[in-house]
Amino acid sequence: MAMGRMWRLPAWLALFCGLSTATFRGKEFFTAFLQNNDEGIYPDLQLIFTAYFTSTKVTVTAHGGTFTHTVTLGKAETVSVRIPRNMEIVGTQISNKVISIQSTQEISVVSVSAKKHTVGATTILPVEKLGDQYYLVTPEDTRGDGMKEFVVVAGKTSARVSINVKGQFYYNERNYAPGSTLRIFLHPYHSFQLQSSYDLSGTKITSDNAVAVLSGHSCVKVHTACDYVVEQLLPVAAWGKIYVVPPNPLQKNVDFVYVVAAEKASITYNAGTSAATKDIAAGEVQKFNVNQNLFLYVSASAPIQVVFFFTGAHNGLLGQDPFLLNIPPVSAYCTSYRVSSLDDYENHVVLIAHNADANAVTLNQKSDSTISWQAIPGTDFSWATVTMSEPGEIQSAENRWAPFGLLVFGFQNYAGYGFAGLCAATSAPHSCEDEGCERVDREPRYIQETASTCWATGDPHYQTFDGKAFDFMGTCTYTLTKTCDSDPTLPVFSVEARNQQRGNPKVSYIDSVTICVYDITITVVRSENGIVRVNNHRSHLPISLAQGKLHLQQKGKSLLIKTDFRLKILYNWDDHVVVKLPSTLFGKVCGLCGNSNGKAFDDALMPDGNLAQNPVELGQSWKVPKSHRCWDSCSGDCRRCRRDEEAKYTGETSCGLLTQRSGPFARCHATISPNVYQKNCIYDLCMNDGLHIKLCQALKAYADDCQEEGITVSDWRTLARCPLSCPKNSNYTACGTACPATCNNGAMPADCAASACVETCECQEGFVFDADECIPQGECGCVFEGLLHGLHEEFWGDSACTKRCICDAKSRRAVCRSASCHAEEECRVEDGVRGCYPKRYGTCAATGATHYESFDGGKFIFQGTCMYQFAGLCQKSQGLVDFQVLVQNGRQDNELLSSVALVMVKVYGKTIVISQEHPGKITINDRLVNLPYYQRDRKISIYRDGQEAVVETDFGLTVTYDWQSRVTVSVPSTYANTLCGLCGNYNGKAGDEMMMKNGQVTSNPDAFGRSWKVTDVPGCVELSKVECPAMAAALRRQEVLKLGCGIIPQVDGPFVACHALVDANKYFQNCVHDFCLFPHQEGVVCRIIARYAAACQAAGVIIGKWRTDDFCSISCPANSHYELCSQSCTQTCSSIYTPVKCSERCREGCVCNDGFVLSGDECVPMSQCGCLHQGFYYKAKETFFPTKQENCQCQAGGVVDCQEIPCPGDSEGKLIDGVFQCQPATLRACVATGDRNYLSFDGLAFNISGTCSYVLTKTCGGDSVKPFVVKIEKDGRQKRKASGIQALSVEVYGLTLTLTRGKKGDVMVDSILHHLPAILSKGRVQVHQHGTGVLLQTDFGLVIRYDLHRHVAVTVPQSYQGHLCGLCGNYNGQQKDDFRLPGGQQAANAMVFGSAWKTSDASCSDECPKDKCPVCTEERKVVLQKPNYCGILTLPKGPFDSCHNLVKPDLYFQACLHDLCLTGGDTRVLCQSIQSYATACQDAGGVIAAWRRPSFCPLSCPANSNYSLCTNLCVNSCTGLVDSSKCPKTCVEGCHCNKGFTFDGRGCVPEDKCGCFVDGKYYKPHESVLKDNCQQRCTCVPGKGLTCSSHSCTDDETCEIRDGILGCINRNPCKALRCRPKERCKLKGGQAKCVPSLVASCWAWGDPHYHTFDGLDFDFQGTCTYTIAESCGNDTTLVPFKVEGKNDIRGGVKSISYVSLANIKVYGQHVSIHLREVGKVRVNGVVTLLPVSLEDGKVQVFQSGLRAVLETDFGLRVTYDWNWHLHIDLPSSYYKHTCGLCGNFNLKPEDDVPEGGSDLNTLVAWAGGWKVLDDDDPFCWDYCEGTCPVCEEEKKELYGGNQYCGLIKKSFQGPFKACHNIVKPQEFYRNCLYDVCMSNGAKKILCQVLEAYASTCKKHGAVVHDWRTPSGCSLPLPQKQPLRSLWQRLPGHVHQPGCARRLHPTLRRDLRLQRGLRPQRRPMRGGGQLRLHPRRSLLPSR
Repeated sequence: MAMGRMWRLPAWLALFCGLSTATFRGKEFFTAFLQNNDEGIYPDLQLIFTAYFTSTKVTVTAHGGTFTHTVTLGKAETVSVRIPRNMEIVGTQISNKVISIQSTQEISVVSVSAKKHTVGATTILPVEKLGDQYYLVTPEDTRGDGMKEFVVVAGKTSARVSINVKGQFYYNERNYAPGSTLRIFLHPYHSFQLQSSYDLSGTKITSDNAVAVLSGHSCVKVHTACDYVVEQLLPVAAWGKIYVVPPNPLQKNVDFVYVVAAEKASITYNAGTSAATKDIAAGEVQKFNVNQNLFLYVSASAPIQVVFFFTGAHNGLLGQDPFLLNIPPVSAYCTSYRVSSLDDYENHVVLIAHNADANAVTLNQKSDSTISWQAIPGTDFSWATVTMSEPGEIQSAENRWAPFGLLVFGFQNYAGYGFAGLCAATSAPHSCEDEGCERVDREPRYIQETASTCWATGDPHYQTFDGKAFDFMGTCTYTLTKTCDSDPTLPVFSVEARNQQRGNPKVSYIDSVTICVYDITITVVRSENGIVRVNNHRSHLPISLAQGKLHLQQKGKSLLIKTDFRLKILYNWDDHVVVKLPSTLFGKVCGLCGNSNGKAFDDALMPDGNLAQNPVELGQSWKVPKSHRCWDSCSGDCRRCRRDEEAKYTGETSCGLLTQRSGPFARCHATISPNVYQKNCIYDLCMNDGLHIKLCQALKAYADDCQEEGITVSDWRTLARCPLSCPKNSNYTACGTACPATCNNGAMPADCAASACVETCECQEGFVFDADECIPQGECGCVFEGLLHGLHEEFWGDSACTKRCICDAKSRRAVCRSASCHAEEECRVEDGVRGCYPKRYGTCAATGATHYESFDGGKFIFQGTCMYQFAGLCQKSQGLVDFQVLVQNGRQDNELLSSVALVMVKVYGKTIVISQEHPGKITINDRLVNLPYYQRDRKISIYRDGQEAVVETDFGLTVTYDWQSRVTVSVPSTYANTLCGLCGNYNGKAGDEMMMKNGQVTSNPDAFGRSWKVTDVPGCVELSKVECPAMAAALRRQEVLKLGCGIIPQVDGPFVACHALVDANKYFQNCVHDFCLFPHQEGVVCRIIARYAAACQAAGVIIGKWRTDDFCSISCPANSHYELCSQSCTQTCSSIYTPVKCSERCREGCVCNDGFVLSGDECVPMSQCGCLHQGFYYKAKETFFPTKQENCQCQAGGVVDCQEIPCPGDSEGKLIDGVFQCQPATLRACVATGDRNYLSFDGLAFNISGTCSYVLTKTCGGDSVKPFVVKIEKDGRQKRKASGIQALSVEVYGLTLTLTRGKKGDVMVDSILHHLPAILSKGRVQVHQHGTGVLLQTDFGLVIRYDLHRHVAVTVPQSYQGHLCGLCGNYNGQQKDDFRLPGGQQAANAMVFGSAWKTSDASCSDECPKDKCPVCTEERKVVLQKPNYCGILTLPKGPFDSCHNLVKPDLYFQACLHDLCLTGGDTRVLCQSIQSYATACQDAGGVIAAWRRPSFCPLSCPANSNYSLCTNLCVNSCTGLVDSSKCPKTCVEGCHCNKGFTFDGRGCVPEDKCGCFVDGKYYKPHESVLKDNCQQRCTCVPGKGLTCSSHSCTDDETCEIRDGILGCINRNPCKALRCRPKERCKLKGGQAKCVPSLVASCWAWGDPHYHTFDGLDFDFQGTCTYTIAESCGNDTTLVPFKVEGKNDIRGGVKSISYVSLANIKVYGQHVSIHLREVGKVRVNGVVTLLPVSLEDGKVQVFQSGLRAVLETDFGLRVTYDWNWHLHIDLPSSYYKHTCGLCGNFNLKPEDDVPEGGSDLNTLVAWAGGWKVLDDDDPFCWDYCEGTCPVCEEEKKELYGGNQYCGLIKKSFQGPFKACHNIVKPQEFYRNCLYDVCMSNGAKKILCQVLEAYASTCKKHGAVVHDWRTPSGCSLPLPQKQPLRSLWQRLPGHVHQPGCARRLHPTLRRDLRLQRGLRPQRRPMRGGGQLRLHPRRSLLPSR
């Protein structure tokens, strides 16, 4: 806007005070003053402020100078501030002449620049109205004096501005031609003014930050004298699509209108004399000449800018100077304006209104009949000019019903002004997508129309059409509104909403909305963004239906449905639905939204006409019949919001944002009250534990409703931490188009989006919006019968399933063919979609151990432990989706029980694994995933239901597995006769169910199972234990048990209601069978009963409680509990974000406690729910990697925080033990592995059999690389032994580092021993323990890995190519020259090559003779290539499958074969071979699967640690606590310290027990070392570091390094050693060492004969467990050990016993060698195949011939032949330090047994004293005279089981478990076993002993659970005397309950006599012999 020469401030102040409103109101502004006319004339620069609140403080700062001014305004006050005149910008330049304005309250600002003859003014836009894209308009002139000009202004942030110029200009000594681009950088508060004599209109200005752009002319002249014109331009985001420019009543000549488009657009215009449509390009400017009394109407397909240039005029002698004016779009029209006029001016008001609304416009709130409205031909608009007879005559203009436009002009002589009317109050923007507008002849026409609004939001809150608010928590389907009037002319429609719970059972949310209109049913389902269902057919958007009367489109993030009768429904596919009702239906609707009659008091009307008393009654009355299973109230007690919670959530960082007066929503408050939204927000946060996403949803509901009313809200997402994620190929915008380009633009209304912007994700250029995604235009689908389908989508083209169509890619049309459903299908609607669905389903199941029931009812037992095809498609058929279900059975090594341990489902290109290894989780394509998981297209759904994981597909396949043993597969009947596998072919015939893969039918389950094996698993077998000899007895026993299998058929039991529906006998038989096979494993019984319970519940039966605390109890995780009938599958965090699959039937399982929800596999408070990101659910604080370059963390409440991974190149990062680490780029490795195998850097594999020391690799030339040498020392080869790597040495940076085989935890550095880790040479060299080996790395990229046994790998940077030599080759990329000799020649063969790189002339062998290295036979090779040997390395889908592309397994496979053949199948060598490949794989960044098992290569971990496939010792070490940045960046398999413990180099210790890490060296706690030539002694003090004191050696000592340790060494080496008495000093190489002077042997053999270490022989026939030998004495430097032997009788000869068990306890390990368990030992109770290496090789256990051998590093050697011969060798270091039956090792045989040892009684008493106290065998004796009681092993096993005496010591769910720590059960158990066995299982005896233990426990306050039911002991009759009273009368009774083990043996014997047992000899179990006298006395014999 502009004004002529004479300018008077008071008039302008009045004007702007009246007109500046919310559109231009703000708190922060910045601007600049363009050049006004001649630079030689001083300007008068002013800013005019208008305030709208009291006490408004405004601060003005001129950044180009020192000017600052502050002024305080009152409400409605207008004040001007004069600005220094030097702030005018002159010429083309970048300057700092910028004005900034800060205000405490909202103000409006006008800038004025006046000179003597020229003046111009413009309203300044606030900062939040600015944008980053503009198009210029500069007015044309007829004189060349002035300059076209514009200025770009940056605010407090800098701006990079790009100017694409239309026109020519000169800047910075350069001419810029049209089409060129000028890029400038503006610092904060700087501006760039550009002037040109050429037209600059159409110039595009873009910036990376918001800027202000002002455009104009320094002095423009057309029809009058020249004048300065200026106007601040609107950014592109503020443009509209429809404009009306009325005739200018003052112009006698011609004015100009400029139309600019930002993108290619089609404009339709009517210029009064002509009408046309024209396409204009982006940046093109269309100029229209507007003659006198003519108008211009413009509409466009995309937003445009319209600028009016009044060219000046003469009115008689009065000159009217030019001005520039932004024309507002129709969408910006308002319903009221306040008009102020200027004194001494001729003032005119121009009005523009729709024809229908024109007469409703009032002036000064009164109708004015004098207004002369004139229609604008060809449009629906009229215009009128009102001339004021005097200033102030018109104060306001308004239209109550509809918006209209207003322009103001005023003139006096050579002065003029003009500007668009500014709203007096904001109102909803209106266009033809708003109420009351319809299209007539393609033009918008307003009808005087209003609408009322009803909404439901949150959980859920309702507001009726008449404004009544209420909350209602029903979960059914309810009518929101529908036509309820009998008038036949009214349209019939209904809107229904279905509600559902999400996580919280107290509240519900909208789950879907259904609209019925025009006989069309539209259903919109939560989370199906961009999709609707029309008459049960899915469709993309937008679509137009019912001959254009019904439009559906996506508007921002919501669906908009519009009808031709102006009904509007908006639903955001989540929790917010809005219904806008036109006034024509007021009072004619009903439902939860009320009747819209303007009276809120009757909004609770029910269908019967009565008023509901409460929301629940109202909701029930409007419930839609046939709703799903649901309820009309909240579940249980409806909680309310506490006051402290209300206060918490009212804060300005929470729900208070909604009502904050200066907050992001402030502009909306006047139009939509935020109060009810805030109330709803607070309630939602209360109900959901403050869950952050609920805050975001509540704020978005208000933001959406505001934007729907056309009100722009400021950025609230940043303040509230509610980011909106956008799909690929799109960008977020808070104010984007509501009508983006789509795949069906023809379905969009022609006037779409003329109104307002919406929050949305805008597709990038070249992409269109389709199904909530941005896709290339070329990938659009096709329209069929009004519905939009995706490319290649298949769909039914009718409602009878007779027409099958596909969207063809070439023609972009639907191609249809005749089709029908399969024979086993029917056409029906499921889940709201019509299609062909199966009539029935077939189910196959496996459960227990392992019972299979096929699809056709066949039953068999199969316990193979490999991987088998359970079910899969074998007959490929068109229309059937291929799938495969595989199962693998697991078997614990010490159990015979085999049950399903892993289920694998392969479908739709995904591999889904559910396994016992990850309970509660699954893996998808090897990625561990939380449940639930839903594929985006919902083809696959995986969720938890009760105790089971459920995998569902869209074609009807359902697979369930309970993570224990129970698996089912259900398939639709369409798959009949097409399947194969263990489940059969599903052909309806049970006879051929066991058809093998070759088509033959078998009756052998093992043969059948073997034929369907798909993968070998190491150690797997097909060996099913099917028959149970004692089955009949077991059946009889279980039939009467009420807690056992008998509970299934029990007639008065918990399953009685189910017997008629589900066959109980089948399950009972299976249960008994498994119990019979595995009588000691209660779990097998529980699994079968649970399966029956599930079958009953699936049949709809209500079952009774069958689990108890003592029987089959379920252990639920924290914050959860067990429920028999759980239906709370919606109580999950995932349900908050997306609909979850939920079975509505009962299932038993664990349920989260009240206030908790299931997050993955744990119950958490709702506020701690995790995140849904790209279809995967992540727990709070869980870190994940969606891409290789992205590291994300889920924040509690649903926000995902992602960062780019700073990994070099394309390497991938991942989380290792909680620390993010980059994976190294794959480098070439040189490898030495096994007996003779090598691999060069260039990939040449070769063999060198030599056992010498070699240069592995070293630098050879090349000054540009750091020098180094790597050497290895091979150890000598012995017969049937493979040569390993004895030592590795590295020379680098002047250091020599040596690592020695087996010496874990230390490195020798220049002869000094260092504990690991060692950080040397100022960090340039680092040595770390890594997994089971050592890693050495340097700062220049040399990395060496050594497993301390047989494997070395070296990697170097690529810069070393061509600069290396040695066995590793020259690394030049060529294999052919890798055998280079030191002189450069090529070696003839590998042996010559290896010999040339030997490091010394020491005697060694260059080859292996045939007697030591025999040729491996083909037969043996075949065996060793199997998966349970070396074949595991190359096994497809095996544990190393994912590595094969990273590290080829060939070298390792060949090395394994050779070494294993050489050593005769030594499993220790096998394990080391496999480990070598595992390490190489992990070093290359590969991921390996678990390959070790307790029986296959177990890795024994030290105390307080566990084996891990992927651990980083350093990160979790004592040194890692100091600085983990120095740690290796990869993880490998090894031992991982338990929580609270850390690795100290040897084992896992509490963190406070760590030593000291000083100067790169680690010292153990309290370790003392000498330094500085022994002149300082330093000691590590934990927590403080090294403390040092002075020290010196004695006169006969010298300071030397010995064995890597600096110390004071006596000149007599042996004197310094202080060897033990029976050790001698041995000098070797100048080094002294104590060695034992002899090795003594002790043995027990035969029946058994004993031989002590000192040579004494004696015989002792005791059959208990005895200490054979153990370390005794006070020498703490000796390693403690203990060897025990257990004897038993054989062959019925009771006077003779033999060794049947050897126990060795050493280094904290317990190794047991059992009779006849050949090839195995038990390590800490776990059965383990030999060989075994423990404690880093300090303990080796292996098989030698027919003996098991245990050897330690200190010389102890124990052998046992698994039969009768136990032999112990012990070095004389233990002289006088042993005890046990082997004597004291003092070399004096005479004192090995006490004096009188020749006497039998004395010998027995002494030997019995070495009996192990915790021996559970009550039948063992020290001496047997005559007949001694014996219990056969079979009976011992039976009566020691859980149905008999085993109940006493049963720990898992045992009835006495709580008593075990109070009253020890061992003695009771032994007595029980003895008595019950002697009474041949008498129930009476069993019950008496159990009762005695129970009574004793109870007296001690212990809880005892039901023991009578599992034992079958009924309550005794009252008259029977309890056993306890007899005990109390017995002599020798000790009056302490539970002290049964204190009873004298005679009392135990006589108790048995008292019970009526036959007298027997009782063996002697102590000192002297006891003579038993039947029935003579209760006292012991004297």
